[in-house]
Amino acid sequence: MRYGAKVLFEDVSVAFVAGRRYGLTGPNGAGKSTLMKIFSGEIDAQKGTVTRPKRMSVLKQDQFAFDAYRVVDTVIMGNQRLWSALEEREVLYSKADMTDEDGIRLGELEGIVGEEDGYSADSDAAILLGGLGIPEELHERKMSELQGGQKVRVLLAQALFGNPEALLLDEPTNHLDLDSIHWLQDFLNNFKGTMIVISHDRHFLNSVCTHTADIDYQTIIVYTGGYDDMVMAKTQVRARVEADNAQREKKIAQLNEFISRFSAGTRASQVRSRAKEVERLEVSDLKRSNIARPFIKFVSKRPSGKHPLEVKNLTRSYGDQLVFKPFSAHVSRGERIATFSAPCSTTDRSPQPKRKTPPSAPAKSRGATKPASAISRRTIKNQSKKAPPPSNGSTPSTPRPAAKRSAAPLARCSSPGKKAPSPPTRSAVAKPPGSSSAV
Repeated sequence: MRYGAKVLFEDVSVAFVAGRRYGLTGPNGAGKSTLMKIFSGEIDAQKGTVTRPKRMSVLKQDQFAFDAYRVVDTVIMGNQRLWSALEEREVLYSKADMTDEDGIRLGELEGIVGEEDGYSADSDAAILLGGLGIPEELHERKMSELQGGQKVRVLLAQALFGNPEALLLDEPTNHLDLDSIHWLQDFLNNFKGTMIVISHDRHFLNSVCTHTADIDYQTIIVYTGGYDDMVMAKTQVRARVEADNAQREKKIAQLNEFISRFSAGTRASQVRSRAKEVERLEVSDLKRSNIARPFIKFVSKRPSGKHPLEVKNLTRSYGDQLVFKPFSAHVSRGERIATFSAPCSTTDRSPQPKRKTPPSAPAKSRGATKPASAISRRTIKNQSKKAPPPSNGSTPSTPRPAAKRSAAPLARCSSPGKKAPSPPTRSAVAKPPGSSSAV
């Protein structure tokens, strides 16, 4: 399908399976409504064919097309076969003298009415209208007496009437309140036929759709799941293709460098092999996607002053509720400031009494034990002063860390009133076997 030089979709082959509910997505101008009109038969495709089921219902968009009919009759018109039989039956019953042919035809019409559940059509239509928020006192009025939003709801009830095999809905949540949207979601989730819906409400699409048909890359791609599932899968597929293209481009650049270096040398066979590999490594042609990436852009027509904003003694309150106390501030050019606050509460915000801290422990007496680290340092120091020289007259070797390890038990065993045992001397430290006395 084309509009002038713009291609909406081309050579598309897609099947919509019975029992599935499809959401038709794409940005504005992608061709969603055009495709829906092709499905309904309102317009013809420029190329190709469309196979439709026998009973298909479409949400009408013309609010003034049924102004001459009653509200309940407008809903029953959703089943065109039933409505045609009811109208023809009414004409036959209005005749003063019926012929035998009229009697035979009347019997055929009664059979059609029975097949289409026409004897309960009024009550079925009333249930749909009540679920969509149309009060019962409006059911017998003309469509011309209703407001625009009420007309849309009646047209939606018309599309839902008669248990069609396929249901085409274009923006069904317009002019619906929250309760009506929830009722419509429950109704569509219980629908047994094929449904194709267009909506800008992604929460509605996530709740009613089992699959998503997205118009992109000038074709239609069907994804499993709702709108959010489609966006995630679509983004992952594109990211994977872009990463694969980047790897291919890097490999091609390396091969071309090898070819340019050794094309005139003795590696002719290797160069030919690299050239064939370059031809094989083709980068995938990735068309432009219509995924909308939102961004925020502020355009300043001229630069501001050095201090564009300055406040002095600013305060605000609502009655007795103080919003903020007087404060002063200034904003410099280029700064980016976020304003936030805690949720407002009506509870008493009086300061809470401070918790009493427990009394500190009494100071230790002078005879209390000193810290273990001090005892260790003093013990090692005294040990280095009082250690006698070796008896064999040789130069003492450098003390090993065993002396430090011996200080730890002295610190643990010391306590007030007890005298720590004397530390071992240097001569008591064992030398490793085979070590020399000279340093």
